[in-house]
Amino acid sequence: MIDKKNVIQVFLLLIIILICIFFYNLINKKNISNPEINKLDIKKQKDTDEPSNSNTIVDIEYITKDQEGNFYLIKAEKSKIDQSNENRINLLNVKGKIRLKKNQEIHITSDEAVYNSLTTDTQFFNNVKLLYNDHLVECEVLTLKFSNKYIILEKNLIYNNLKTKIIADKIEFDLTTKNFKMMMYNKNSKIKIININGNS
Repeated sequence: MIDKKNVIQVFLLLIIILICIFFYNLINKKNISNPEINKLDIKKQKDTDEPSNSNTIVDIEYITKDQEGNFYLIKAEKSKIDQSNENRINLLNVKGKIRLKKNQEIHITSDEAVYNSLTTDTQFFNNVKLLYNDHLVECEVLTLKFSNKYIILEKNLIYNNLKTKIIADKIEFDLTTKNFKMMMYNKNSKIKIININGNS
């Protein structure tokens, strides 16, 4: 004859074993899922680290239009944000276009430039060329202050049009009035003007 006391003890033991198995599986399941969460966290960390090491953008352009309808476009093959100033952007192989409200266009090219995304001021340098109608200016540095409608060209400056070649140190050009001022750094030096027929 089976002892009822023993049956109860066996039954309780089975329940305890089943409970232990249940909690063991539950704990294992949590442990298995945790590595996936960790992997996601690691991946997110890697993703956030990448932009700081690769802040170069290829084929970029910036467009500005003022209230008077003047338009400024600057394009570059490569651009890189300055780590010390996020508004300062270094550009390579640069092309700029200014279209004034009367549909007059000024084209600028250079090997390099620095663009301020906050003010739109741009400094072009190295192999700088400005083309406006029949006027071509070549120099080392061109500073464009688009908000003030003003351009400064300087250093090893050569101006050419259909009839004249001029060698000077600096030209200041007002985009609104189209007036310009040409000068030398040294007051004792003279601006050299060469006519196309050879007279100077």
